[in-house]
Amino acid sequence: MVLILWLLVTMILAAGVYLVWSIWWSYGPSTPADDELHRQVARLNDHQSHRLDDRQIALALSPEDAWTQMARQGFRIRRLQRRLRSPRVRDRYRSS
Repeated sequence: MVLILWLLVTMILAAGVYLVWSIWWSYGPSTPADDELHRQVARLNDHQSHRLDDRQIALALSPEDAWTQMARQGFRIRRLQRRLRSPRVRDRYRSS
C-alpha cells in the first residue's frame, strides 16, 4: 500500500516537473531577431508613454507657444485643485 502511494506521488511530481520544463523550454530559446523585436517594442512603449504630436516633433515650439502650453497646463492643474477643494467633492470622498 505504501509502495503504491509512493509511486503515485512520484508520478505526480514527475508530471509536474515535466510540465514546468516543457513550458520553460518553449519560452527559453529566442533568436536574435526575437531579441531585436523585443527591444523595438520596448523602445516604442517608451516613446508612446512620452508621446508628442508629430507636428510638435517636426516643428520646434516658439517661446510663445511654449508659454501658452505651460499656461494651459497650469489652468488645468488649478481647476482640478479647486474641484477637489469644493465641499461637494470632498463630502463624496469622505462618505466612502
